[in-house]
Amino acid sequence: MAKLEVLRYPNSILRKKCAVIETIDNEVVQLARDMLETMYEDKGIGLAAPQVGITRQLIVLDIGDGPLALINPEIVHAEGTDIMEEGCLCLPGINVDVERSARVRVTGLDTRGDVVDMDEHRTGLRREGMYAGVNSLITKPAISLANSAFLWFLSAYGYNFAASSGSQSARAETGILMGWVLVPGILLAVSFASLFFYPLAGKKWDEIKNKLAKIHFEKEKNLMASKGIRFEE
Repeated sequence: MAKLEVLRYPNSILRKKCAVIETIDNEVVQLARDMLETMYEDKGIGLAAPQVGITRQLIVLDIGDGPLALINPEIVHAEGTDIMEEGCLCLPGINVDVERSARVRVTGLDTRGDVVDMDEHRTGLRREGMYAGVNSLITKPAISLANSAFLWFLSAYGYNFAASSGSQSARAETGILMGWVLVPGILLAVSFASLFFYPLAGKKWDEIKNKLAKIHFEKEKNLMASKGIRFEE
């Protein structure tokens, strides 16, 4: 890893629109690592790629629960307002009160290409999100099972893998149709059923949100204190 040079305001790059990262390759992963090293050495808790002269949509942060690189981050929901004293690595030694949304939900990709859902409505803390949880615990295994099931349908209906295109028997074509319809249908049914186990509204939602918001508040307060940043309620 290497420490990068942090640009100082009013460098024009800080105002440029950043490009979407379309491919997560070794270059992007290494940039994320270098940005994290730079952030830690400069005693920050967040750093964006344009702050080190790279106009790409990548941020790194550590708010107390470990380092995270977020690719193509997007604020998908925001509510309320709050004012807190903030600093910026591009403006060293300057802290001012800044008004921002009280709660936000941010999504993006990590360096493995998995979806990350930073949802303070749900947890008050960073989480890998239901989407990423489903991706890791259901989708990936389901893809492997679906592939096996589809191949089983083909074999069971006499599909000839060595035959040329258009020369399959009517029974084999039925197997193809069964595989294409039944396997995705079952996966969709399982995904739909999983939504009933995820509270999106109501009393339970509010209890979870309020409880974990308090945990987040204390965690953020302690983190800022450990870094010598004044915290005001």
